[in-house]
Amino acid sequence: GEVWHYAMNVIRSQFARSLIQDHNQKSTPLAAESNDSRPQLQHDFLPYLSTALLERIVADEDIMTEEISLFQLIYSWVNFDCSGIDDKSEEQLWTQKDRAEFGSVLVRQYIRLERIDPEHLNTVVEPSSLASTEHLLEAYKSHTMMTKAPKEGQRQGTIISTICEVVPRRTARGPCWTTSKSDVLKCISGRYCSELLECRAMKSGVHCWSIKVLQQCDSVWLGVATTKSIAADRLSEQELKMVTTTSVVDCTQWLGKQNCGWVYGSNGSSCHAFGQDRGPYDYSLPVYERGSIVKFKLDLTRQGTLSASVSTSVGQSAEFIVFENMLMDDEGIDEQQLQQPFVDMKKLNRSFVPAVSLKAPGKVQFLGFHPASFGATIGS
Repeated sequence: GEVWHYAMNVIRSQFARSLIQDHNQKSTPLAAESNDSRPQLQHDFLPYLSTALLERIVADEDIMTEEISLFQLIYSWVNFDCSGIDDKSEEQLWTQKDRAEFGSVLVRQYIRLERIDPEHLNTVVEPSSLASTEHLLEAYKSHTMMTKAPKEGQRQGTIISTICEVVPRRTARGPCWTTSKSDVLKCISGRYCSELLECRAMKSGVHCWSIKVLQQCDSVWLGVATTKSIAADRLSEQELKMVTTTSVVDCTQWLGKQNCGWVYGSNGSSCHAFGQDRGPYDYSLPVYERGSIVKFKLDLTRQGTLSASVSTSVGQSAEFIVFENMLMDDEGIDEQQLQQPFVDMKKLNRSFVPAVSLKAPGKVQFLGFHPASFGATIGS
């Protein structure tokens, strides 16, 4: 079931991306009315989009696309002219009214209008007649409340306002960084802070994803962290004592010194559970820089291995291992024993998410998960 679920997510995401093109292009079904820049849809696929597949796409919270794009997918499907298609299916014989009724159901159940810009609500969503008046009023109300109320992070002075550049609301679906609620994360702190990706935890199988360095700092650190995370500055002293160090990600600290962090630095070093800041570094891995794309592969089928490859302006590196034995409890076992082929270590039930450590002016972008391109078990 896990492998099938992942495979279907990959198929849906790739198919949706082929339907929804670059957000910076202007041609839309309602472009003549609003003349604004919005997503453009690939209409060639629309005749073959069944109601079941359409529903799966717009219901999928893991698709990395703007909410307005999903609304336009429904709109274009509703208004597509099937008259020129031979050998029509039963759904292609539906009347315009039937398609509009089904589209309205999808909008009501799955489209989060509060994620759509008010201008697009006014010029795109409202004229389509696919959204009910009540649904639209709730969306406008949400935008009004967001405008009037101060940002919670700014009001309370939490880690959100002191470390990361805040995006006030989500406009898109898919994995995002916890504090920015976006695929882009920019650090504004003068000291290192850490951030986790909001996504399904990786517990088994093989997982691949890519991160692009948009702005370099002293060293950008990319990798993974265990998923039981709590921002330590939000815990009382008594609460901190009740939580083991291996189960807490301190978001105000560099991941490389924490037991729950495994990170690969742009300086070519790998760090895990160092217990202190600034090394010692081994500088044994390829370095990366601004503009580099780092692709990770986390293999949880055995002891747990994190490998990577780096694409820079010069070219792409071969895949190399960053960490091994990530699922094994090596407490009390020295480095020499770890080199032996048969070391008796307890396998831990760990789960991971992508993570980064940055300081100002560091900025990174999560480019998405990718299907594993080799014959191993895939899970998500």
